[in-house]
This record gives sequence, structure tokens and C-alpha cells, in this order.
Amino acid sequence: MKKKSNKILSITNISTYNEMVASAQNWNFACTFQLSTNAFNGKYTILTSENIELAYVEYNGAMIRDTKTKENTTSIAIIKEVSDKACFGITKLKANDIIIFDSRKYFSFIYNQPLKYQVITISNDFLKEKKLYKYFSSLVNKKMTDTNFTLYKSLNNIIQNKTINEIDALDILYNIMHEKVPIKPKLTRGEQISILIKDEIYAHVDMNIDIALMAKKHNISQRSLQTNFKAIFGFTPKYFFQLIKLNLAHQDFKNKSIEHTTVLKIANKWGFKHHGRFAEQYTKLFNEHPSTTLKRTMIKEQEIQPECILRKEEMGGEYY
Repeated sequence: MKKKSNKILSITNISTYNEMVASAQNWNFACTFQLSTNAFNGKYTILTSENIELAYVEYNGAMIRDTKTKENTTSIAIIKEVSDKACFGITKLKANDIIIFDSRKYFSFIYNQPLKYQVITISNDFLKEKKLYKYFSSLVNKKMTDTNFTLYKSLNNIIQNKTINEIDALDILYNIMHEKVPIKPKLTRGEQISILIKDEIYAHVDMNIDIALMAKKHNISQRSLQTNFKAIFGFTPKYFFQLIKLNLAHQDFKNKSIEHTTVLKIANKWGFKHHGRFAEQYTKLFNEHPSTTLKRTMIKEQEIQPECILRKEEMGGEYY
């Protein structure tokens, strides 16, 4: 980000996730998995100046991905609406939450129902120039409450006007936020274990994971794990595992031709032995039969990168 020009790039009425990813200059997205049929549909408005990017985002479905801001930036997200469950890193999200994070690492972002929020990303050099970097950096990985949606409404006015006065935007942030009390997110032991297990499933998804053994490993009962996992993510561990594997099968269908593989081979690879049930689950998630995906030449967008899976072994056992 440069520091002087205030040139505005206004992008409105974007309706697909891939357009949003292409338009969001200050974000990196990785390891994206679709968790519901309409996951990639939504509404995105993005304004970009030289030092600030401001976005309004609506997601119509469920998704999990790794998210990171561009190097040397700080971001503030204001949650407008959480239909059910959403979690960013170790922070459970609800309406009115303000969360602050920076570009030092990726965060796992998962939600199981439609979600609406704003996020403003600011160059750290610009914050230092305005002598506010120390203040904002002290808030990183903490959250606040946007009482009466005061900050949300103020930033929404900027979005509606489709122009950013950087100094005014920074003043709005500081004047509203410095009166609030920042707190560190807290999780129960069961929720902490659920996040650990979610990460293990997410990163080692090509293994034949046994949920009962994972619960035993973390010294938690299966019932408690299921209750806490669903409470924080909106899915049971088994169903979450199933959705991730369906995504990997989907990726294989997109990357292989019908001359080189079959639906049954890919279903078997990912542990789906009941092929009729696999086709039913796949069609429900991706809104088309697996054979249709395999036959059709698809544009390869938002692919699951090799580094998203730590091991590459064909599945043993049975999963359905």
C-alpha cells in the first residue's frame, strides 16, 4: 500500500465468492472447503484506497477456509449478523462483535449458516504515520462489542457513499473503539478441545480418522465432544469430516478426466464404500451428480491446494 494517493476503486454488486477473492486486494485465502450448497453465493462490496480497504460481505452458506490479510496490515471486523454458528480462530462470533487481527498468521474461519459483516484493513505504515499503530496493535486478537451497531453504521455510510476519506475513516475507528473495553476471547475446555480436533480433521483429512480415538486422546467423552463441537461449529465431528471428504472427492472430479478415473474409484479413495449414499450426499452438497462433475470440463477456481492436506494416502476402512 502506498501512503499518499487517495484514489478510490469501487467494486459493487459482486455476487460470487471467486469475484470477491479476485477483488479483495489485501486478503489471502487458502484451503477453502464448501460446507453447504450455496456456500459461494453472496453479496460483496469492496472499496480500496491507497492505505485502506473496506468491505461489506454477505455469505449465503457454510464454508471453512484459512484467511490472512496482506503483509504489514491490521484488520478490524464488525459482525452484523450470525445466523447460527461462526468461529474465527479461537473467537466465537456473534452479532455486534468487533474483532481485531493482523497479518502475522492465517486464521481458520468457519461458519455453518449465512453470515454478514464488515471488515476494514489498514496499512501499518499508515497507522504509524498517524501515530496510532501502538494503539491498534495492543488490540490484536481481542474483541469488543459494537453497542447499537455504532461502528457498523458509521462504516456503512462510507460504503454507501462509495468513497473513503482515510483520515476521517481512521478517526471514526479510533473515536468509537477507544471508549470500549477490549477482552480476550475465552473458551471452555470442551470448546478448546473441539478446535484442536477440528484442526486435526482439517489438516489430516486423508487419514481414516476415528472420532472415538480422537476423543480418548484428548481425554473427553464422545458425547461431550459432540456437544461442544456442534455448539461451536454447528456440525458434529463426523458430519464435518464427511463434508471435508466430499470436497476432496469434488476436487478430484474436477482435476481428472473420465478417461482416467471413475466415480467409484474416487469414492473408494476417500473412504465412501456405500456408493449410492455417496452420490446422494455429494449431490446434496454440490447440486449435481458426481458423474456430471467428472464429465464436465470445469474452470478450476478456488482449488484445494496440496499444502491443505498433510498426508496423501488412499483411505482404508469405510466412511459414509
